[in-house]
Amino acid sequence: MAWADFWGAYNNTGPYNNVVLGGSPNSTGPYGAPLDTAHAAGFGRGIHFGDDGNYGVTFQLDLVPYAVTEAGAYRPNQAYVPFGGNYRYRLVVSTSNNNQASWNEIYNQFIFSHPDTWSMIYKAGWDVTARASQWTQFFQLPKDTTHVKIELMGEEATFPHQNIYSIQQIIPDFRPWAVRKNGRFLSCDRATGFFKKRSGGQWKDVPKYAVDQAGKDNAGTSRIRKGGKWKGQSKVGE
Repeated sequence: MAWADFWGAYNNTGPYNNVVLGGSPNSTGPYGAPLDTAHAAGFGRGIHFGDDGNYGVTFQLDLVPYAVTEAGAYRPNQAYVPFGGNYRYRLVVSTSNNNQASWNEIYNQFIFSHPDTWSMIYKAGWDVTARASQWTQFFQLPKDTTHVKIELMGEEATFPHQNIYSIQQIIPDFRPWAVRKNGRFLSCDRATGFFKKRSGGQWKDVPKYAVDQAGKDNAGTSRIRKGGKWKGQSKVGE
């Protein structure tokens, strides 16, 4: 999967700004934050998922801090307000197996802690805070997962937001087969890979298909005979 938008926020009570930890592959992030400078420095891309072919997914967060007003307007060159402690952010991950009708929480931990002397984009020292706003964690998702909800919230939360991704966004459509070449099996599920079948005297492309069709009866564009039934083929190595 490519990088995608992601954010959560901390409530700065009183006359101060709220703080957003956000990222996006686009030039402008949530609440209008300009991200080209952050991207050039290697920060602020949002969220990325890397899958192992068997519903094991590595979540990667790459965020930057910035201030926003109560009305949600971006304010540049700000810093945390000193109070003698740290600003902590909690991450909650939940999965759904019924298209968001209900959720099952699988993770709930504080993952970021920022000293109150640190800066936000693009005040001097902002890169220190950005570097401390990167996080990676592996999750084994249930194989019936349809959606994943990821919430990042300050210890005093504001602007409640649910980052929700379908399983197709997290685990992209794939080709399940591999071919033997020069003594090695090479996966068809790569940029130069393809899979064709002979039909009506012509070779026709067999399209990729979604991971939620793997193992299902009479599902998917590539199938295997198992237990007396045709089932959607799983990824290579599964």
